[in-house]
This record gives sequence, structure tokens and C-alpha cells, in this order.
Amino acid sequence: GMSKIIASLKAAEKSTLPERKPKKKGIPRLLHKMIEMYASDPSEKLRKKIHKKLTALEDVNSPSKETNYDLPLCMIAQFGLVDEASILLKRGADPNLGGFGNPSSLTTACAYGHINMIKLLLDFGADLFQEISIDAKTGLTKESLMNKNDFQPKVFRYCPGLGIAAVSRHSNSETIDFLLEQGADLNQLDLNGETLLHKACESGNTEIARHLIKLGIDVNKGKPTNESP
Repeated sequence: GMSKIIASLKAAEKSTLPERKPKKKGIPRLLHKMIEMYASDPSEKLRKKIHKKLTALEDVNSPSKETNYDLPLCMIAQFGLVDEASILLKRGADPNLGGFGNPSSLTTACAYGHINMIKLLLDFGADLFQEISIDAKTGLTKESLMNKNDFQPKVFRYCPGLGIAAVSRHSNSETIDFLLEQGADLNQLDLNGETLLHKACESGNTEIARHLIKLGIDVNKGKPTNESP
């Protein structure tokens, strides 16, 4: 009996191990997980399921568990999925939801360098510029001023997408060029008096900083605190 056991152990030792194939990933249930999977490994089957989910969303302008509590259009804009964004836009998704402090779908697309997505959003009425009222003397918003009685309103116009493109490591010089072609200002300042070059340098975004300099931005322009880039 023992000799049989020894013989079978020796045979097992010489035999090759069966090939273990990793189990194929199933399609996740939640929309945001589907989108992430599709962005890295697209398939027609998955695409159809995503389109079905997008069509079934009750409110295309509200965050939910399906979108990982992000605005649906912002979630799609991050991945640059133009056809999928188009479904939402045709269903009434507002491309301008967001604003100062809260990225809109356009700002998100600029942050990730998706030019075709930016074009689509502009076609559906996304605002390239934002305008807010600031105090002519201090440059501060009314909300941030302690003494609101002396507020002298002045319009502050700014392209948030250009600002975020200068900061984001996911963006690129082509996005900067495209936004400038649409009328954005290379020399725009933010509410803190920072140039695009300040922003690129603060974030260590060498590629964008190099491109801005090539475009002719002022490398010596200081903030109100006199800090140059």
C-alpha cells in the first residue's frame, strides 16, 4: 500500500501543474464602475449596458449612488466618452452645473485634456467664461468682505477651464491652445492675482509651464504679494 502512495507522489511531482486561468471579470452593477471598466477595456456589450443605464437615469442632473455621488455629466466628462455624454445632454443634462469651487463638466473635461468632449459641451451651451461681481477697490467678493456697505461692484471675467488645464497633470498643451482659440486669455488672472504660469509652477506642471512660456506669457508677472512664478 505504501509503495503505491510513493509511486503516485513521484508521478505527481513530475507532472506539470494545470494552467490556472484568471476568472474573467463580470460586468459591475453600478454605472460609475461600468464607466471605469469601459474606459480601460471597452467592449460593445458593456457599452450597450452603459447606454441602457444612462437612458434609465431618473434625473440626469442629480448625483446618485449610480454616479458615485458625482454629477452624471461630470463623471462622463472625466473619461472623455463623447457618445455617452451626448445621451445625457440630449436628455437635458445641464453642462453648466457647477461653478466657482465646484467643477462643471466643461472644467472637468479641460482638467483631463478631452478636447472632443470640450467641443461637444460648448455645442450644447456650456459657458467657457464665468462672471462674478467683485469689489473694485479690493478685488474681493461681497461674501468675503467684512464691510459690505462700501462694496463697489466690478465684473470679474475668467475662464475656469484654462485655469484648471494649467494645474492638472492630466491635461495637455493642446487643451491650452484650443481654449485660447475659443477666446480665453493667456494673461488671465484668478481672484488671487495668479497667472496661469503661477498655477502651473505651483503644481509642478513642467510641460504646461514650458508651453505657456513658449506662447509668450510674462514670466516675471507677480501676484499682489510680489511672488513671481
